[in-house]
This record gives sequence, structure tokens and C-alpha cells, in this order.
Amino acid sequence: MKKIVFILLALGAGWHFYSAGDQVILGPGVMAEEEPFQASISSPASHRIDDYTITEFAEFSIKAKVLSRENYYLGREADLSPVDLTLGWGNMSDESVLENIEISQSGRFYY
Repeated sequence: MKKIVFILLALGAGWHFYSAGDQVILGPGVMAEEEPFQASISSPASHRIDDYTITEFAEFSIKAKVLSRENYYLGREADLSPVDLTLGWGNMSDESVLENIEISQSGRFYY
């Protein structure tokens, strides 16, 4: 039984590291200058996805560097949002700044 548990843990850890993907290095300098844009929608629209109703309240656009990514497979939140991204723009899209910062994610938060 211990052997099976060990194999399952090893497979889970391997999948976690494999699915994380390779980090993209953009080089020094600000690569995403503009701040994100968000504006309210005058007539919110609703959409049905399986057992959920999603209502749009705003439009949003962003150009950013992905600083970290975490995949989720279990729980209600994973149904609608299976991936969390930590994004950086302005100075947080500059590799010369990021090389001095350690970023991690856990429990839908980033640190």
C-alpha cells in the first residue's frame, strides 16, 4: 500500500511540474507599459454555463507578462476558473526588476 501511495504522489508531483510549463524570459525593459483597462457595461448580459449563470458587468483588456500560473482541478471554483494567473505590467513586466523578486501562488493568492 505504501508503494502505491508513493507512486501516486510521485506521479502527481511530476504532473504538477510538467504542467507548469517553461518560463518565458522577455529581457530587460518594460514590455507591457499600459495599465489594464476596465469599464462598466451599460446593459449587463448573462450567460448560462452548465449549472452556473455568469453575468458580465464590465469589459476588460490587458497586455501583461504572466509572472506565475497555478492550475486547479478540484472544487467548485475549478469548474469556472481552472487556472489562476499572476500578471505584471509596467515595472512588473521588466525582467531586471523581476529577477530580484520571488513570486509564488497558493490557495488562489499570490505572494
